[in-house]
Amino acid sequence: MLKNINVGSLISNYPRLLIFITFTFVASILHYKFGIKIVRDSGRYFSYAADLKNGFYFDSRNFWYIGYVAVIYVTSWISDSSAALVLVQHLISFVSVICLFQTSILVFNSQKGALISSLIYIFYGEILMWNNYILPEAIYSSFTIFSIFRLVKPNQSHFGVILSILIIGYTSLIKPTGIALILALFVICFVKLQKLGSLRWVLLVFFFLSFLALGNQMVTSFTMVQNFLTGELVYSVASYPHLPGFDWMMVTIPNNLFIPEKSYSPFFEILIFSVSNPLFTLKLFFGKLIYFVLHLRPYWSLWHNAFVICTLYPLYYFSCMAYKKNIRHPLWKIWVFTYLIAHCLFIGLYTASWDGRFLMPIYPLITLLAGSYLATHSLPKWSLFNSGLRKK
Repeated sequence: MLKNINVGSLISNYPRLLIFITFTFVASILHYKFGIKIVRDSGRYFSYAADLKNGFYFDSRNFWYIGYVAVIYVTSWISDSSAALVLVQHLISFVSVICLFQTSILVFNSQKGALISSLIYIFYGEILMWNNYILPEAIYSSFTIFSIFRLVKPNQSHFGVILSILIIGYTSLIKPTGIALILALFVICFVKLQKLGSLRWVLLVFFFLSFLALGNQMVTSFTMVQNFLTGELVYSVASYPHLPGFDWMMVTIPNNLFIPEKSYSPFFEILIFSVSNPLFTLKLFFGKLIYFVLHLRPYWSLWHNAFVICTLYPLYYFSCMAYKKNIRHPLWKIWVFTYLIAHCLFIGLYTASWDGRFLMPIYPLITLLAGSYLATHSLPKWSLFNSGLRKK
């Protein structure tokens, strides 16, 4: 009887079942290997969630992670166990992979490409690994997928539009860099509203001022100039001077740095510092950006760095080729470009993560595009953002 089973037919007819099986298999192995990881930053999220039970309050240090804190808060009403939280994170992650599959079908109209993207996302173990950690990255990538899915879903009702706004807004509050979603969404809205004429520029000014006010509050919480003065390219590396390659992860701090007074608003403080110390600022910016994009660290093992080079770099190539050949709709191209550039800008201004987890919100796009390129080089049929944007 087993001889009569057509594996290809099973994959074609039951791709979601295959996704479920492979996700469960990989997630189980990773959970067995890593267990439940409570790290240094975990305590602050637990603490904020616990305090919220006594009433909502604004915590300037943790508010920009309120999306993740909300998951801890809701889960804690069922169980205070970290195991329950990790289980919820795994469930959210699985649903997101199904959404990634559906997103690829909506965008590229290829079940083969959708399945390839989903399997890449699952088997690139570094993504599912974070589901075992009590950190925002455990849900950040998942909700990024939910947001992209809502963006590409055609013919949305008024309720669907409201739901999309809520999901995107929520995702933007899981981590500070989530604001890249809002920025990219505004850019495509600005492009689409060409018929509004001068009113479009009024909206641009309104958004810019709102973005400035929000960003000003965010950088207040993260003391950006003080972060520059550490000379670190990788977060907290200055505390470990004996690490391999330490000198490669630091920028020498000049003796003649100009440091603006703290009486300025945070945005202007950063601007004045950057203009006054251009060479030092550029070294920091591009150094952090290089570590972020290359996803390599001198203190990682040779095997770890080799794994990144042999797996992530081909995905970069395939996604770039898909961006060039498979994406035909200008709005989607603009959104992808803006989203990626915004993330690079934020990392360059802040810091590259110690463990590389800041790359998490980029993985959904990389796997989505790479899967479409690997499946086919033909041009896809489009149904993007709304029914009036179909490929002619």
